[in-house]
Amino acid sequence: MSRKRVIDVQADPQQLVNFRNSLYKNMLVTAIDQIYITENTSNIKDGDLAHRLALLPVKQGDYGPMILVAEAKQRPYQVTSYDILYNDGGNLLEFGEFPIVLLQPGQRIAMNISTNWGTASDHAKYTAFHTYAFTKVDKDTHRLTIESDHINVDRIIALSGVRIPIGLEE
Repeated sequence: MSRKRVIDVQADPQQLVNFRNSLYKNMLVTAIDQIYITENTSNIKDGDLAHRLALLPVKQGDYGPMILVAEAKQRPYQVTSYDILYNDGGNLLEFGEFPIVLLQPGQRIAMNISTNWGTASDHAKYTAFHTYAFTKVDKDTHRLTIESDHINVDRIIALSGVRIPIGLEE
């Protein structure tokens, strides 16, 4: 589990935009990387199904292979992100339940899934929108909350020109 880091920063609007963009581009996050579809009798093409899965926000960490096996027997079955399981039977979902495909009776999907680390500069699937947030404290100060151990915030602060007043980092 990643630790939470809270930093108050003082910056003009342009510096804040540069800082946010640097975070966005350089934060290392986990995303679904490889999908091996072994069976798909649903109405969605393999490529569309894989694309839908690759954009799911996942928990940050190193995970082994995961599987998704679902079948609609007598009634339609809504496959969701909760159906993706990793080795210990846990779920890789970060936020809420995301619908993937609605299977009709007799339809089945089966696949192996793996994750990898990357940054938004590598691919959009590595977007770190769920690992940091800015909130306005007062006219000149914004509070940055980061829930990731996989970024060198000090380097990004130095490059962007924002100031951290003494005593405002928790």
